Amino acid sequence: MSRLLAAAFLPLVLTSGCVNTGASNDPEIPDELVRRSVQAMSLATLVGAELGTAISAPPEGFGACPSSTQDGDSWTFTYGLEGCVPSSGLTEQTMVGLIEVTVAEGSGAFIGSVTEMGVGVSLLSGAITGNTSVAGDLLQADLDLTAGTWMREAASFEFAGFLELTGTAEEVSLFVDGAEMVGTESILRIDVADSVTPREGLRACTVPAAGSMTLARDTSRADLTFSPDSHASGNVTASFSDREPAPVTVCTD
Repeated sequence: MSRLLAAAFLPLVLTSGCVNTGASNDPEIPDELVRRSVQAMSLATLVGAELGTAISAPPEGFGACPSSTQDGDSWTFTYGLEGCVPSSGLTEQTMVGLIEVTVAEGSGAFIGSVTEMGVGVSLLSGAITGNTSVAGDLLQADLDLTAGTWMREAASFEFAGFLELTGTAEEVSLFVDGAEMVGTESILRIDVADSVTPREGLRACTVPAAGSMTLARDTSRADLTFSPDSHASGNVTASFSDREPAPVTVCTD
């Protein structure tokens, strides 16, 4: 399986309500960019795993959430505006949104879209293609997201990217190589090396329990290493190239 990823996060819009807490320390990689990078990848892990499971699971045995309808090879999976707790068991949170896909019979390949899919104020939309398979608790999914938008509270990112997910009964792993987030002046490059999130801790916003993330912008660099402690606390310590390591609170919900 290819581990090459071409991903682009286009202009970042941060309106009132988002405080750039690290700008005074590191103007290139402020704490806010660290926080948003982990948040976006966290939601992508949850949505990608749920999407892969929904597309692979037989509708007869999938359960009440999402509801599903079929028109030939096309499927619609509806979580609704009020949301529901997924029957997949991937999360105990209420998910909202819509998946519309056409699935190649017997191959696991699909093409379609997700619309405002996520939890609470963290939502993901965009066109998708990929492959997925599920056997019991084992999940394999390659998801190519284009013309995408990620929103969380007052922050909004437009992006495109390829996600590689692997799930077991105990954990879900995300691999991302070479993502980019573009601000007003320069590009933030993002690499995620097999971040691992326990299934019982899979949420719209969570810090992984293993793996790492590297952020690079101009001449600055931040390295994030995930651990069981960081997962439990919702914090991650970022080691910067030009200032002392500092904890960043990623999730407060």
